[in-house]
Amino acid sequence: MNKKKQIIYSFIFIIIGIFFISIGNILNVSNKDRKNVVKEVITMTINREKNKDYRPPVAITSFPSKVIEESEPVTLAHIKIPTYNQAATGYILGCEGVSLFMALKGLGYIPNYNIHDFMKTMPKGKTPFEGYMGNPKIGHVGENQGKRTTIYPEPLANWASKYATGKDLTGATIEDLKRELDEGHVILVYVTSGWNKPIWKKYSWSINPKGEIENNHCLTIVGYRSNGDILVNDCHDGRVDGRQGEYWVKADKFAEIYNLRNYAVSVY
Repeated sequence: MNKKKQIIYSFIFIIIGIFFISIGNILNVSNKDRKNVVKEVITMTINREKNKDYRPPVAITSFPSKVIEESEPVTLAHIKIPTYNQAATGYILGCEGVSLFMALKGLGYIPNYNIHDFMKTMPKGKTPFEGYMGNPKIGHVGENQGKRTTIYPEPLANWASKYATGKDLTGATIEDLKRELDEGHVILVYVTSGWNKPIWKKYSWSINPKGEIENNHCLTIVGYRSNGDILVNDCHDGRVDGRQGEYWVKADKFAEIYNLRNYAVSVY
């Protein structure tokens, strides 16, 4: 090989070395790795001069991949449904019915119903295990005094089944709820108003030895994240905790309140 070609080849290998050093800087390659690159390029140049049949390896060296950290938990399910304000619609104690209305509307059922027509179809009962006990339009006064103004999962699921499929999930674990969400189902769960500590009261018809939760609330859950946080859509009027509509509830807080009773209904 004549001297001119030798100079050209040497120049090319030097350029290659500089290129990989630059790439190393971009990828945060260590000084040791960069030195190895330079050393290997120089070795290649010397070997080519000694051995005219020398062929460089396909890959000079390899660079470690950057580790990309997950910036936030992945949302694994999210079913969009509308939000209705229970107080603004006139049903101050009607969270169960308003939440069911939201779920049915969001899933494409009852297109011709407004909230008032729908609430008229709510089953009534002498206890919440039979149907709604009391009047959802007023507070704990008048005819509502001394009553646990709510409707429990079984009659609520039966009500839902008149328009879609309603399934009583009483006793369901949080993992069970996630599986329902994975199927695209909207879930109604019984928690406490404002996610506060429960206030228990015993009634003659109570099954639970503790009685019933007086600061009861029912809302929908519509999604969850990989870290276990739960996405709710809450019809609450916001006067207790200032929140309504969609918001995230931490996994441990949701578990603390939901597991008090494990009351839920799936709608699809």
